Amino acid sequence: SFVQEQLLKQSSGAFKSSHSRKINEDETYGSQFREEGLNDDSYLADNQSVLESEVSSSSSSMVSDDVVFDRYLTEASNLLKQAKECIRGIHDEEHAEIILYKSAKLLSKALAMKPMSLLAVGQLGNTYLLHGELKLKISRELRTLLSRRDPLSVKNRVRVLKRIDEQVTNKDKIASSLVNVCEECEELLVEAGRKYRLALSIDGNDVRALYNWGLALSFRAQLIADIGPEAAFDADKVFLAAIDKFDAMMSKGNVYAPDALFRWGVVLQQRSRLRPQNSKEKMKLLMQAKRLYEDALDMDSDNLQVREALLSCVAELNHRLF
Repeated sequence: SFVQEQLLKQSSGAFKSSHSRKINEDETYGSQFREEGLNDDSYLADNQSVLESEVSSSSSSMVSDDVVFDRYLTEASNLLKQAKECIRGIHDEEHAEIILYKSAKLLSKALAMKPMSLLAVGQLGNTYLLHGELKLKISRELRTLLSRRDPLSVKNRVRVLKRIDEQVTNKDKIASSLVNVCEECEELLVEAGRKYRLALSIDGNDVRALYNWGLALSFRAQLIADIGPEAAFDADKVFLAAIDKFDAMMSKGNVYAPDALFRWGVVLQQRSRLRPQNSKEKMKLLMQAKRLYEDALDMDSDNLQVREALLSCVAELNHRLF
């Protein structure tokens, strides 16, 4: 992947990335049925009772399948809620990862049963999205470690080291772990985007799928941008793709407009950070982000997240002006 390639270029050559965990999710589903020619009338007559029994059994099986399918979705939904609480509540990212893998496995089973279930597709996309966001956070913790003169001195204060490898004791090993985490992060976010694209092929008016697809792209762009100035061009292209999704969402109605405006503003503010400090384009992007935050607050004045983003944007503008 681009992220892995750039990270490997940055390394001293003292390590190689290992294969990341693959996401076992079939993207295409073939028909499980085959047609057989039954043209013998005597065969049909002699076996009428057998066929009726099979129909009854098939009907019962369908009901049973529906029960199993619903159970998969319910369990996966509960697991996703638990994962969010682990990440945002008690800050137990290690346990959150275990839960997210379980949720994805259940939803993959559900999709194998009903490949065109909008609910299953959307939930699996959400699971990949949250997991990708978590991997992005972990990658930034690892980058912080690498930037320190002596990573060992802060080992006990950084939980991520224990999660990844108890034996991580030097910068080469931390860098190797960073490559693996970034590769996994990119895979998860790409898979999330594919699921949202599938959801939109099922229901073209699914604005939530558009919104979440935009989020997946924005997180992926952040992952690329974190590589450094040499990746700015590629990161900017992915940021623009995210904006396209938020724009498309806005064109379908105002149901989630405050969220779309906020995330659009965040993307513009992040794009501004890819520009030289004194460039006019940087100022233009910050001004556009500020207006979007203000528009979002006009529609949802109690949104503290948007208010904090606006204050951050204004601070960057003031720093630029003075």
